[in-house]
Amino acid sequence: MKIEDIEVLASRNAPMPDKLTPPEIFLFLSLRAVYAAWRTGTVETSQAKNEKTQVIRQYKELDLWHRIYTEQSSMLRQVQRYSDKIRISGCPVCYGLFRVLSGLEDF
Repeated sequence: MKIEDIEVLASRNAPMPDKLTPPEIFLFLSLRAVYAAWRTGTVETSQAKNEKTQVIRQYKELDLWHRIYTEQSSMLRQVQRYSDKIRISGCPVCYGLFRVLSGLEDF
């Protein structure tokens, strides 16, 4: 989901959409809180804008880390599917690479 779409829903105090990623959940709930505080007058407009900017910046970093984690986890699962074949092959380079990719050994 795009940042702008999440922001519109949060600003309207809409229910949280289904199937959001963890970073998108953070973004939605954080923006909804900022908008709610602004509407009630708890924070001034300048503070709300500053907090919104910070939330979006943090969301982008969290989203990057989430995508990296997801990709690395997928790659590790693919490597682990070949673990028996790698051990049976007897190739020491293949086995060493498998151990490094699996986190069993330092490179």
